[in-house]
Amino acid sequence: MYVPNLLDKEYLFDHRKHPQLSIKEVLGEEKLIIEEASEFGRNMLVGVTAPTKNAKNFVTIGRLSPEKDQEKLLFAFKEIMMQSNDQHQLYIIGSGKEEKKLKTTAYVLGLEKNVIFVGQTSHAMEMLDKCDLFVFPSNHEGQPMTLLECLALQIPVVATDIPGNISVLEDQNGMIVDNSVEGLVGGMNRYLAGEKIPSSLNVDQYNQDALNRFYALIE
Repeated sequence: MYVPNLLDKEYLFDHRKHPQLSIKEVLGEEKLIIEEASEFGRNMLVGVTAPTKNAKNFVTIGRLSPEKDQEKLLFAFKEIMMQSNDQHQLYIIGSGKEEKKLKTTAYVLGLEKNVIFVGQTSHAMEMLDKCDLFVFPSNHEGQPMTLLECLALQIPVVATDIPGNISVLEDQNGMIVDNSVEGLVGGMNRYLAGEKIPSSLNVDQYNQDALNRFYALIE
């Protein structure tokens, strides 16, 4: 029997009560500060381009690896930018062996001003909550916890039609698209055109159902 993982409500929602990220002006540009430290009078800041208010902020979260296939998303985002007059942004949260390759691809595609590589951060949920649409280009997933987190935060999702994604979204949430550049472009364009993408999850009920499955397994 398949037993799903539990969701941590504090991890999911604490930032809404106690936000950790702030926007500060650095060298004339608004930056979202994701890390801040002070030592012996020296302030150290790690910031990324702040979410835009004039277009849409797309986001994806995951290990930078071939099976997550962020490269496919970069090509799709390039198509979106070519079709649009708006300066949309794409946040890529995570780290991994494909990071250098993905940054090179973004540069070659001319996306270096619109694609933001956030890296690994403990503030992923707060970053997610500041974006408009989560795009999941993965080629393989077991139980995609990030999709469940999006649903809990009511962030709309466009995801590839692989078994792991379908098992979470089913027919009730998100938008399932073909696992291709064209599929992602189509889903993102439908969102930009105003299509409403349902996204909701009762975390308490989900966790109780997961526990019930676990107890049934060990009885």
